[in-house]
Amino acid sequence: DYASWLAIGMALHAVDPGLLSDWVSWSRGCTNFDEAECLAKWSSFKGRGVTIGTLHHYAGLDGFHYSREPAASLGPERTGQASLPPPAEPPRDEQIAELLEQLLNLLLETRDTWAQEQAVRASLWSLGVNGQAIDERLYYALAVRWQLPLQSSHGGGSRNRRLCDPIASPAEDLLPGFLLWRRDHLLFGAGGTGKTMAAAAMAVCCIKGLPFLDQEIPPTRSGRVLWIGTDGGEGARAMVREYLEDLGYADDPEVIEQLTIWSAEPAEAMPSWCCTPSGLQELRQELAAGDYALVVIDSLKAVLELAGVNFGIGPVGTLLRLMQALVCRHCSLLWLHHPAGGKSAGKGLQAAAGNQNINQIPSAVHQLTRKTSDRGPCNVWSVHKLRGSQPREFSYRLTEDGFEITEGVITRNCRVAVMDAIELRQAGGLPSSTPYLCNDLGTFHEGSVRNNLTWLRKRGLVRKGGTAWCLTPQGQRVLELTRQGSGGCEGWLR
Repeated sequence: DYASWLAIGMALHAVDPGLLSDWVSWSRGCTNFDEAECLAKWSSFKGRGVTIGTLHHYAGLDGFHYSREPAASLGPERTGQASLPPPAEPPRDEQIAELLEQLLNLLLETRDTWAQEQAVRASLWSLGVNGQAIDERLYYALAVRWQLPLQSSHGGGSRNRRLCDPIASPAEDLLPGFLLWRRDHLLFGAGGTGKTMAAAAMAVCCIKGLPFLDQEIPPTRSGRVLWIGTDGGEGARAMVREYLEDLGYADDPEVIEQLTIWSAEPAEAMPSWCCTPSGLQELRQELAAGDYALVVIDSLKAVLELAGVNFGIGPVGTLLRLMQALVCRHCSLLWLHHPAGGKSAGKGLQAAAGNQNINQIPSAVHQLTRKTSDRGPCNVWSVHKLRGSQPREFSYRLTEDGFEITEGVITRNCRVAVMDAIELRQAGGLPSSTPYLCNDLGTFHEGSVRNNLTWLRKRGLVRKGGTAWCLTPQGQRVLELTRQGSGGCEGWLR
């Protein structure tokens, strides 16, 4: 079997790395012999944890007996020589590292390796490594293998930075006010609050470059969407289609072409996707091959439970950070999440109950709740956390014309108006702090002015000295081009 074949190869490698040809020759007796796999596995062996004793063990199981008593087992009085000490056992940390490597190799297989996995886990338990620690170290090992930034230590470099030092990855928008580019986000709420419908609408906007609620998507950010529907099992794909029908985009050629759905497919013996190492490997390969703008995972709890990760005491934080490193090097990530027990536990970040990592690690946290108004039921969207933006809340409902905002703080695009107001105050030597700008732009909500100031600052078009705002040279050029009717510049400002 596979585990025995692998263990014998490790034993031979530990004795002498020059025994590769012997292992390949012996492996030819396997019905599924693959010389390329032999070479790949041999190069991955570290020479630790497995010794020649393993080869003796398997030889004994196969009926091998020494033709005479080995000289090493004879006493000094019979050999006339001093007895040799038994070979030293590898250090415990080396044994643990080797076993974790074996377990990770098994977990990355697409075939069923449960029995071999349990044998390796039992060996790790005997060395004092418990189940949750094993799972956590496996994710770290996976990150190291794929060269993802999930280190638990660093190379000793200096952390010291100054305010004028450049920022390697400034926050940019995918859907302004809702989704950041190449960041992870959480959208949570009780059942029936419209999470999946909202996510489907965001997916359409990302594909077609359409506005979402009160915001417009930058034209350069549109792209494909990968929808991972684990909640709902084999019915996940049909559910997504139903929501898209309600939105009027189920038969849109662009959406059909650019939306990829992963769900359980019983006819092909394909289970739902989950966060096992083999599942993460599948996701890694898909993202490397496709030009995706967004990955939607419905839901967080489902992909953890199917992977055997304990939602309460398991390595949830480590897995979330691994997903950040894996997905957000390519595109944005949106988790859909149900509160503990599937019921609303109030409002605010703490309402995403179950594990504090869920509301602390993602770059943005949104909550949907349901309420009844004079015009009937509607949804309340609360932006609790969004890097670089102000918290806000508004109500909306789905109508025949799409999503309609009914009340609350609506952020409008007033970027050109804000830049105009700053320039006028600069030219007149007048104060240009936020309250003065809000007063000058009284036709816009104060939240709109503040959010647009943040948007402009993130793109280097305005800066703040003390409490005063001023245009940067780049902002001045953009404003002049806008006044000249440069369509490309106007589109960029959207």
